[in-house]
Amino acid sequence: MTDGPLSRYRAKITNGELSHDPMQELCAEKLQSLKNALSHYEPATGSGGWRERFGLTRRRDEPTPPSGLYIYGEVGRSKSMLMDLFFESAPVEARQSQKIWQMTRGYCVSMKCRSPILPMR
Repeated sequence: MTDGPLSRYRAKITNGELSHDPMQELCAEKLQSLKNALSHYEPATGSGGWRERFGLTRRRDEPTPPSGLYIYGEVGRSKSMLMDLFFESAPVEARQSQKIWQMTRGYCVSMKCRSPILPMR
């Protein structure tokens, strides 16, 4: 099996770091499928005008991008851990994984907010 979120998830189960959870495994399988789709995806480059940049039109020769994945669930269901497993093996050169408070804090710093949002610890 190729290196990816599913193999990393199963390795954590084998090493005793996690106990088996069918929903987590399903999520890891979906993330593995997304990783595989991204590894074969080559976005078209070129200038197609402002409408194309905003996604209002599509070039005919441009490949269809892979569908994303929305992960939700109760607190403590290991959503962040599964996303970390995905990002560790993501087939993109420049990647950045941030939690919502990190994105908001960066926004406040760039906008010079008076009271930046800090993580709760």
